Amino acid sequence: MGTGSFFNKHAPTSMPNKAFGQWQTLDIEFHASKFDRRSRQKIQNARATVVWNVVKVHDNVELDGPTSRGEVEVPSPARVRLQNYKGTNVQFRNITITPIPSPL
Repeated sequence: MGTGSFFNKHAPTSMPNKAFGQWQTLDIEFHASKFDRRSRQKIQNARATVVWNVVKVHDNVELDGPTSRGEVEVPSPARVRLQNYKGTNVQFRNITITPIPSPL
């Protein structure tokens, strides 16, 4: 599926990418998978909304499994990882992470 897809499972609804060398913007709202505290079994898949260069390309998409690398989902806070593809020249700036309060 390529650029903008989630783990090659969900293609974006459009491709609002800018020309090579121009800064792109991404706003991502991510809700991690939920696990039962006692059994540690997953009870709800992760979900994400992505706005790419002011265009919503994923709207509350359900992410039903691990990444394409096959890493196992775990019921604990995970790290945020950024990546590039196939040796492309990628730079990141102005990264802000804001926790979303859990509903009671």
